[in-house]
Amino acid sequence: MVEKSMKQVSAGFGGPLDEWVELDKQRESAKGFPAMGGDGGGGGTAGFLESQELSKRRVQDVISPIVFEAAYSLGTHVNGEEERELPALTPVLRWKKGQKIAQKNQTVFERNCRSEDCAADLQLRGKLLLSSVDEKTPYLALGAVKNISLNVSISNLGDDAYDANVSFNVSRELFFINMWQKEEMGISCELLESDFLKCSVGFPFMRSKSKYDFSVIFDTSHLSGEEEVLSFIITAHSGNVERSEALLDNTLILTVPLVHEVDSSISGIVSPTSFVYGESVDASNFIQLDDLECHFQPLNITIQVYNTGPSTLPGSSVSISFPNRLSPGGAEMFQVQEMVVGQEKGNCSFQKNPTPCIIPQEQENIFHTIFAFFTKSGRKVLDCENPGMSCLIIHCNLSALTKEESRTIDVYMLLNTEILKEDSSSVIQFMARAKVKVDPALQVVEIANGNPEEMMVVFEALHNLEPRGYVVGWIIAISLLVGILIFLLLAVLLWKTSQQLLASDVEEFISNSQDYVSMTELCLAQVELVSAIISCVSRQELMGFFRRRYKEIIEAEKNRKENEESWDWVQKNQ
Repeated sequence: MVEKSMKQVSAGFGGPLDEWVELDKQRESAKGFPAMGGDGGGGGTAGFLESQELSKRRVQDVISPIVFEAAYSLGTHVNGEEERELPALTPVLRWKKGQKIAQKNQTVFERNCRSEDCAADLQLRGKLLLSSVDEKTPYLALGAVKNISLNVSISNLGDDAYDANVSFNVSRELFFINMWQKEEMGISCELLESDFLKCSVGFPFMRSKSKYDFSVIFDTSHLSGEEEVLSFIITAHSGNVERSEALLDNTLILTVPLVHEVDSSISGIVSPTSFVYGESVDASNFIQLDDLECHFQPLNITIQVYNTGPSTLPGSSVSISFPNRLSPGGAEMFQVQEMVVGQEKGNCSFQKNPTPCIIPQEQENIFHTIFAFFTKSGRKVLDCENPGMSCLIIHCNLSALTKEESRTIDVYMLLNTEILKEDSSSVIQFMARAKVKVDPALQVVEIANGNPEEMMVVFEALHNLEPRGYVVGWIIAISLLVGILIFLLLAVLLWKTSQQLLASDVEEFISNSQDYVSMTELCLAQVELVSAIISCVSRQELMGFFRRRYKEIIEAEKNRKENEESWDWVQKNQ
């Protein structure tokens, strides 16, 4: 008779193994009932089943024993064709009711343990290594670091650790590249999920007092920076029992801050860089708004913010300041018409000028106006960094700037030139400043010794130095009056000086010629002297006149004496 039996083997590799085997038994004639299991008074038959099972698959559990189970039952009873008086006997199996007709056996793995519970003691050590970055850098710069390496060291200080493995819980934004080991040590890694990596160490077991070093490399180029810290949770497991006090060093957490490392810079230009204002300047050079009498000078300031990387600048703010008053108590000069952020990736805000058109009242005193014109010289510098300066501040918030990306801010403004006319400076210089700032709350740091985050643009207002028409008339009239007064003053001073010189020269002349000049001639000389004074305009001409008259008088006296002597001689000869 042929009987079939089923054998079930459990070896810890995926469930029971069911196998049907055939058993050929030689049935012999016997008198009486056959004995089952060797019991009974009659002869019986016995069958033996031998089966060998080989597991070719990798055994994952070497701690649990391998369990074999064999279940059997009777096959179909076949009667012979021999005629019998009594019905054929039906074989039965003797078994305790309610129990399974099977036999179990288990086989355990041979283990070499120093302790009673065969406890392992795994220890983890690890370190993060950023590619192309100094070890002293305390953060991971997004975009600058392409990959990160986890250098892991696992050691076993207890009994042999069966099925030892190291698992890595990582960010879903990381991509596993490779596992590297200096020497082939039987370590293999498998990415079970996008954020879970498992590495088997020393299969089938990690020997006592052994140590394994390996590195796991991840790609960091796709990190978005939404998380402030990049964390790695590394855990060591084994199939052995581990004591609770030895589990503290089975888990290792490695972290590194994620930082946007940027190099932001700012530059700007203004158009026009200078303009001329004044009473005689053509009004067509300026702009007049509806229902306003003021003449405005249009200005266009263009600011450019640039990020040279290496990371994306998630957000930034720009502050632009313009000196808005000539004096602390003066009127506001600027009016912002429009602000445009490039690609509409930002917004700006400012405080609007409530009174854009103010014409200062003219001084009624003409002398004050003339004085102001003559004192209009020199240069006035208006800078928001000067103490007490009132400024117009424009704040702009910009969206993210990727590496090598720039963003422009255009500001269109009007300057009230009516206020400039009242200033006493011939040149007014405006210094507008702009500064870009990053928000530290966004995990942003600036590269040390990078591009400047501040800039300054300068534009000038030049007065044409031409006064009004009536001022020119007054200047001419006053200039003539002053000239006449100066001329009269000089004439009086000259007459006084001439009188003194004349008196001294007359006394000298009289003392030198009193022996030769008669009273009549002296009178005539005095008359001529008065005439000479009237006609002379300088001291040198007066002295020349006296010298000539002195010579003429001496000659006349000599002639008179000669005539008298000759007349006396004639009379004596008669």
